[in-house]
Amino acid sequence: RTGASAGKAEWKGRTEPSWRGGVGVVGVVELRWIDSAVSRPDCDEYGEMTAKHVLVLDLDHTILHMLKKGDMPSIDAGFAEDVVTFEHLGVEYAVALRVGTTSLVRAMLSARVHVVVATCNLVADKVMAALAARCADVFQDLEIHVIESREKGAKSLDGIGHGEPTSPTRKVVIVDDSLHAWDAADQPAVIEARRFDVLELARDAERDDEESDDRIDSELGYLTQLREDLLQRFATPPASDVTTASSPAAAPDDPPATTDDDGAVEVLPTPPAIGAAAAAVAAAVSSEGPASRKRPAEALPPTAPAGKGSNGVAAVDAVDENVAASLRLAKKFASASVVSIQPVTAVPLASVQ
Repeated sequence: RTGASAGKAEWKGRTEPSWRGGVGVVGVVELRWIDSAVSRPDCDEYGEMTAKHVLVLDLDHTILHMLKKGDMPSIDAGFAEDVVTFEHLGVEYAVALRVGTTSLVRAMLSARVHVVVATCNLVADKVMAALAARCADVFQDLEIHVIESREKGAKSLDGIGHGEPTSPTRKVVIVDDSLHAWDAADQPAVIEARRFDVLELARDAERDDEESDDRIDSELGYLTQLREDLLQRFATPPASDVTTASSPAAAPDDPPATTDDDGAVEVLPTPPAIGAAAAAVAAAVSSEGPASRKRPAEALPPTAPAGKGSNGVAAVDAVDENVAASLRLAKKFASASVVSIQPVTAVPLASVQ
């Protein structure tokens, strides 16, 4: 298994000869998979991905700059987060990590965003291993795809297995310093990152003028701002922020219901000046809300006999008196600002329950 599901296998066995159904059993081997991704926030207890959104990161000049160790400038000026080294074919390389990279990846994993590396760096596995040795909980077991082609548009989401259609609950964002490295169909998903070059930053540090200092200061906060932008982009509005026609929040604005001459239930406009008092009365008169805008009266359920439960005649009379009193009170408070108020016909609750 590779990528985020990579781990190691352990086995243990015993050699206790026995007979089972005429077959001699000389040993039992138990194979158990120990998954190193289990502790990651974007995986479940079995190491399977639970993240819905995907962030695809390029390596070179996007989140790091790799050079031969002898060519790597000093980062004492603070324009790189750290420098890690590794050896390949007898040559020692140094990798300068862009300031804010670790916190960016950690924040994405904590937000249950699946982080993928897509790079043309042929030694990306050794680069990531060196970064994981520095900070295992962030860089270990990230999904890595190495694209060997150097043609424009050689990178694609289909090519790395993440070409499924996007939706509000599944977003894919690519961060790369080269827009045209990606297939034209995927370019709308690309955030073209500002090029990270430690040699240029080292020259700015040596100049020590205002313009150079501004460039370094801008570089130091670049990934922090990108991290916040990505968190907002991947954030899904909570269900409580979405109000539908059937939600309780919409009920107070529904106009009151009454009956017309043919016995059908219809809606009359609520006088605006009555405000909350009329809305409360409307809620008492029309318990069905928007669904009762044109409903035959004969379809209503029958009322209960008097004295039996809340649908009894005595109870209805008491409620009718309260409704009438509420209307009188509402008109009284509204008289100061309204010349005339259209009356609302009170309907016995028994006829609408």
